[in-house]
Amino acid sequence: MICSKCGSNCANDTKFCPICGTAFPAQDVFSGAASQETQAADTSSTQYTQGYNQQYNQNPYNQPRQDYGYTNPQELTESSLPENLRPLSPWAYLGYWLLFSMVPCAGIILAFVFAFGNGENVNKRNFARFYLITLAIGFIISLFLVILMTTLGFTFTNALYQYGGFY
Repeated sequence: MICSKCGSNCANDTKFCPICGTAFPAQDVFSGAASQETQAADTSSTQYTQGYNQQYNQNPYNQPRQDYGYTNPQELTESSLPENLRPLSPWAYLGYWLLFSMVPCAGIILAFVFAFGNGENVNKRNFARFYLITLAIGFIISLFLVILMTTLGFTFTNALYQYGGFY
């Protein structure tokens, strides 16, 4: 049997094309005595089909795709996603940002819990990681600026002391 959609050869007893998944129409069962020529032709084509199917099924690239619950991106909706993959609203991002930044120590602890905990929403986890990364970058920049200002302050004070001030 040849698939009308993709043109691939399929076994006569299949209901769906193994390549594209097109459903084959229901086949009528021929009732009656067939001639020996027809039986011989059917036997040779069946042997060819069985050999082809055996080679086809051994190829790992011809195996059917895994079904992940959604196949068509146009049919993908927020309610069809698992709970841990659902997006957060902008208000949720604002709430988590306020929680992390306004509550001094507990906010940072909660950010670590959300960032490295299990079973949470992926978006919440990624936002907590983003918050911790920006906090670390801000700390490093602040530390660099404090060292720079301290060095400049000591240099300026040393120059004033050494040269006796401004005249």
